[in-house]
Amino acid sequence: MDGLQTLAELRSRGRSPAVIMLSSHTERGAAATVDSLFHGAKDYVTKPHDLTGSAAAVSWLRAELLPRIHALFPAEGTDAAPAPRTASRAGIVVVGASTGGPQALMEFLETLPSPFPVPVVVVQHMPALFTRALADRLCDRVPHRVREVDVEEILSPGAVWIAPGNRHLEIVRRGADFRSRLHDGATENGCRPSVDVLFRSAARAAGSSAVAVVLTGMGHDGERGARDIHACGGVIFAQDEPSSVVWGMPGSVVRAGIVRSVLPPRLLAAQVARQVGHE
Repeated sequence: MDGLQTLAELRSRGRSPAVIMLSSHTERGAAATVDSLFHGAKDYVTKPHDLTGSAAAVSWLRAELLPRIHALFPAEGTDAAPAPRTASRAGIVVVGASTGGPQALMEFLETLPSPFPVPVVVVQHMPALFTRALADRLCDRVPHRVREVDVEEILSPGAVWIAPGNRHLEIVRRGADFRSRLHDGATENGCRPSVDVLFRSAARAAGSSAVAVVLTGMGHDGERGARDIHACGGVIFAQDEPSSVVWGMPGSVVRAGIVRSVLPPRLLAAQVARQVGHE
C-alpha cells in the first residue's frame, strides 16, 4: 500500500495513530501530501534533494522529524481564560494555521456561510507547490471560491485567499478595497509566509474591523500580530485544545488574554459569521 491507502486502512480498522508523511517536493508530492492531511495525517516533512550519505539523512530526520513528534505529544500545559472584548463588525477575516491546519481549515470554511460578505485571507505554513494544491483541494470541498494569491490584486469579498509558499502576504488598503501584497522578506518565527506578517498588515489596513482566527499549529507565529489586531480594537478567535493537533499557536494567543472565543473550527465559523453581521 502507498501512504494514502495505508491511512484509509488504518481508519477502516478504527485506528488513529499520529501519522507524519514524508513527501517529495514536487507537484505530485504536494498533491498527495495535501490529500493525506485531509485523510487523517497529522503533519508532514518534505524530503530534501541534496542529502549525501546516511549521516546527512539521520541529521536531517533529527532536525525535521523530532520536533514534530514532540509537538504531537506535548507535556501537560495550563489553561488560560479568554478575555471578553467588544469590537466593530469585520471588514476582513485573517486566518493563521500550521500543523493540522488543512483539516481545521476545511472544517472552518465548509461551515462558514456562503456567500460570505468579506474576504478571508489565510496563511498556512506550507512550502511552494503545496499551498497551490491546498487551495485546489479546498475549492473542491468547501462552498467558497478558494485560490492561492499569485499576483497583487483586490481581495474580493466572498472568496478565500491563501498565501503562496515561501512568500509573505500582506494586506494593504486602497480606498474602499483591500489588496494583496507579496514579498520575499526575511522569515519570521522561522516561517515564510508568516502569520505575524499577515496579522500585522491586517491591523494596519483594517484596524477595528479586522477579525483574526488562529488555528492549530506548532510554535507561536501569529501571537504578536494578534496583539496588534487586539490593540486596534479587532477581535481574535482561537481553536480549542481538544480539537487541535498541536495547541501551540492558538494556545499562545489564549495565554496572552486577547481571545474572544476558544472553540472547535466549526463553532468558530459560526462566531466569525456573527461578528461580520452575517444573518
